[in-house]
Amino acid sequence: MLNNNRFSLLVMAEALPLEFKSLATRYHLAVETILPVPDTKIVYRILGIKNTGFFLVRPDMYIAFRSATLNTSQLISYLKRFLVQPSDSQP
Repeated sequence: MLNNNRFSLLVMAEALPLEFKSLATRYHLAVETILPVPDTKIVYRILGIKNTGFFLVRPDMYIAFRSATLNTSQLISYLKRFLVQPSDSQP
């Protein structure tokens, strides 16, 4: 599930929102959706996710960013600050 060659985005939701797909493509993130089903209920609880949320995991497996919602505004700021943006987005 996690990729040790690049950042991984774990999205805890019913479906992967389009904005996450776009960010994964733009920043070359591995992305996985963890559905809220009975088998993952304990995972949600251990990670502190009540309904939806996401985690950005570094290649060394440390959590770089966490959110208990699907709001990506702070994630975008983080990615712009710490990850190199693709050349097509630079002036």
